[in-house]
Amino acid sequence: MDPQQAALKTPQELQTWVAEKASRDLEFRTRLIAEPRAVLEQEFGFALPPSFSIKVIEDDLSTAHLVLPPVAGQLADSQLEMAAGGSSWNCSCRTC
Repeated sequence: MDPQQAALKTPQELQTWVAEKASRDLEFRTRLIAEPRAVLEQEFGFALPPSFSIKVIEDDLSTAHLVLPPVAGQLADSQLEMAAGGSSWNCSCRTC
């Protein structure tokens, strides 16, 4: 699958495409592990948001990784910080 075609697919299909390429192309695999953001941006021709992180983890013969989706309704770190009082908003009332 060409990267431009892959960009039109679902996240699961993109992950499959990347995993299959990494299993065939050792140089790609090494670069993907070292710099996943740069490699994926180069392959698919778009920039990822700075707040979006990517982790590449290799399975081996004695370890497998199970990836869980985010919990529905879970707050992002920035939202948690605000909920915990980390907001830069200042109250203007005279009682606080």
